[in-house]
Amino acid sequence: MQQRLAWLDWQRGLAVLVMIEVHVLNAWTAPAAAHGALFAVLQMAGGFAAPAFLFMAGVSQVLGDASLVRRGISPRARLRAHLMRGGYVLGVAYAFRLFEFLSGWAFLVPGGWRTLFKVDVLNIIGLVLLVGAPLVALLTPRVHVVASLFLVALIVLATPLVADPSCGFTCYSFVQSDHGFGFFNWSAFLLAGGAVGRLVAFGARRAHLFGLGTALMALSGLVYLLPAYHLEADVWGTSPAWFLTRLGSAVLMAGALQYVPAPFARVLSPLSLFGRHSLLVYMASVEFTYGLWLKRLHGQLELSWALLGIVGMTAAMWLACRGLELWARSAAPERAQASA
Repeated sequence: MQQRLAWLDWQRGLAVLVMIEVHVLNAWTAPAAAHGALFAVLQMAGGFAAPAFLFMAGVSQVLGDASLVRRGISPRARLRAHLMRGGYVLGVAYAFRLFEFLSGWAFLVPGGWRTLFKVDVLNIIGLVLLVGAPLVALLTPRVHVVASLFLVALIVLATPLVADPSCGFTCYSFVQSDHGFGFFNWSAFLLAGGAVGRLVAFGARRAHLFGLGTALMALSGLVYLLPAYHLEADVWGTSPAWFLTRLGSAVLMAGALQYVPAPFARVLSPLSLFGRHSLLVYMASVEFTYGLWLKRLHGQLELSWALLGIVGMTAAMWLACRGLELWARSAAPERAQASA
């Protein structure tokens, strides 16, 4: 079994906190209160959650593959394992969408069936895990890094062109949906995470990741100053500079968290808890913020009350994760006794 890396759980836990924050903020804040410097900062911070999840999924896929290699698992068996993992995540994504469709009574709304095909970050993770499976399992590590970086550059540079309105609705919908997710350029975060995962597997130190993240952030500023090569100059969400900023922050955080002294691990245990159960928190936070359970709060709160809602939702998610782990521990002896 692959040993869990504390810094990776911490980073995933931080992304979970930001995800909860932006879900509550977007779902519950009244339109009249959705303004001001604090709201803008919180919105900007929320934009880093999805790229971080995609990046860490790529890192985890490669580190998991390295663990299988050390155990002597064949390339074909590793490919099968990666395909099963990607298929599982994609299946969970559409099963969750079906649950929302049924629990939200969307089938009674004209055209409500279209919500089944909305794309969110979990759909992208599952799809790109499938795409990346042959690269990870069948290519040598160095060739995998080169191929991943080539695909990342191709996707990122093509995104502004594909997203341009002159390309047409079909292309644009492939870039983003109502939730702002699509293959371009979100898939590049996971593929880039795979390349960084190879660096970690090769023995890259925390200083290397910290330096790489800093360089990517600096490069994003430089690219932002360059003339746009696409017709629509104001496509910040799909521009290479936007991508480099988010990717650089994820790599920078991966390096910075490895500087945390070991004695602080206990203090950061709540982040580890969220990191271990990020999938549960994702589905629960989406359902409770945007679903019918707390519909009376949708677009009704002043910003101060929305901030209290973020605290309350975070506490509720922590209790859910903690309860799940306590239940799993209590059930483990019973399962072991039954198998004996």
